Amino acid sequence: MSRGRPAIHTPGGAPAGKAAHLVECGTRALLTAAFGPEQEGELAYTRRLLHALDDSMLLLADCAFDAGRFLAGIRERGAQFLVRSSARRVPTPSSAWPTAPTSPASATASCPNC
Repeated sequence: MSRGRPAIHTPGGAPAGKAAHLVECGTRALLTAAFGPEQEGELAYTRRLLHALDDSMLLLADCAFDAGRFLAGIRERGAQFLVRSSARRVPTPSSAWPTAPTSPASATASCPNC
């Protein structure tokens, strides 16, 4: 008995699966991975990877991973994120963003550590 879409099989007849990987950009080291059936979807797998994030990390992701609950999970782990989003997405910021300086002089003046 199957729910949703029928099972997808590879040309050899084996059931198709999906995988999500968390890879370190500098060294390209595989930090963790999650696998599962096609029907579950990649976003469900990526939620299983959140445990490997910490506050020293910046997560880069494509537009398929811009779901609000997923991004909230990244923030809960303390990590930063940069996610490409589709033109249809209208994000709702959880807080105000700082105003960018309008000139190099004002940037230096407003930066106490510069």
